[in-house]
Amino acid sequence: MMSSCLPSGAEYMGEAIEHKAMRQSRKLTPLMGFIRYKAAISPRADVETGAWLSVGHNSRVSSFVRICSNGGPVVIGPNTDIGVSSFIGGGREGVRIGRNCLISPHCWIGTSHYEVPASVKVPPDRKQGMIVIGDNVWVGAGAVILDDVAVGSGAIISPNSVVTSNIPENAIVQGNPAKTIFIRR
Repeated sequence: MMSSCLPSGAEYMGEAIEHKAMRQSRKLTPLMGFIRYKAAISPRADVETGAWLSVGHNSRVSSFVRICSNGGPVVIGPNTDIGVSSFIGGGREGVRIGRNCLISPHCWIGTSHYEVPASVKVPPDRKQGMIVIGDNVWVGAGAVILDDVAVGSGAIISPNSVVTSNIPENAIVQGNPAKTIFIRR
């Protein structure tokens, strides 16, 4: 039944389930996705109806986190924590967060623009692609990661930084826009 809609290439998928998540308004909302053993999604997390979400083994999605797929899958790897009041917006291509990552509270990972109808001409420099966060990444509180960005494994994003371009492996970045200040060995 659900196999025709499965996102391709997701690495951390378990068995398909239908989970009823409780919203703040106390309405039940169906969540279609893959929840691995010992993964936890707070009943106060807000997952868009029909969002494709894959949560890896032993991962945690905290209270007041908002997840919107907007057509693309949101894949959270094993042993990853998503902090309180964060936003993850999949965009057309989706978001993939690696293993052993820490996304601190109040982070924004996702689309930086509104959807426009196909009839509207969009400037060619408008980026809207997949967001990939490698393994063992720490994202500081209040950081923003925008579309079409790859964050290398082992990177550290300082609090309140705005990531608009790719980050190399083991880099420490800060600022708006985020700039590499040090590469760890």
